[in-house]
Amino acid sequence: SKSTSHPFLEEFISAEEFKAKYMPASPDPNKHHFPNIEPPAENLVTVVSHQINTEGSVDTPERFAIADLRGFQYKVAVGDLVVVDRIDAEAYPVGSTMTFDRVLLVGSRNETLIGRPNVVGASVVARVEQHTKDKKLTIFKLRRRKHSKRTQGFRRHLTLLRILEINPGDLTE
Repeated sequence: SKSTSHPFLEEFISAEEFKAKYMPASPDPNKHHFPNIEPPAENLVTVVSHQINTEGSVDTPERFAIADLRGFQYKVAVGDLVVVDRIDAEAYPVGSTMTFDRVLLVGSRNETLIGRPNVVGASVVARVEQHTKDKKLTIFKLRRRKHSKRTQGFRRHLTLLRILEINPGDLTE
């Protein structure tokens, strides 16, 4: 019944075959509609192993992570310099270290740990390099033909963080 010319498209099934395989004839209101698919539990970690062709590959860091630093997600590796919004300079002076526990993904050349939503036990350690300000932005508002204008400047407060280490966490949990 499949008349496709591309071999990749032959793996897909029709909507009728999908409904017959995964959806019950009369859905039970107390159960979910996909009886063969279990919903994921909290804080699971999916380990994805993969092979990489090393011939002609670019030089990639040994380990990287996607971490949630102060509300924003950053892809970081050891030695990276990350610019984030100002962290309290009194609590974290220049040279102090910070540990971020909200790590969404940890990857390397051989495997990738994907958290649901976070990787259990994983952390990113960073050192505060500098507290500074961003370049100046000029906000200029002009109301034409009204003889009214306003100029205002703005400089965002920033903190530079150097990534020291990425801890993947305990895989036995």
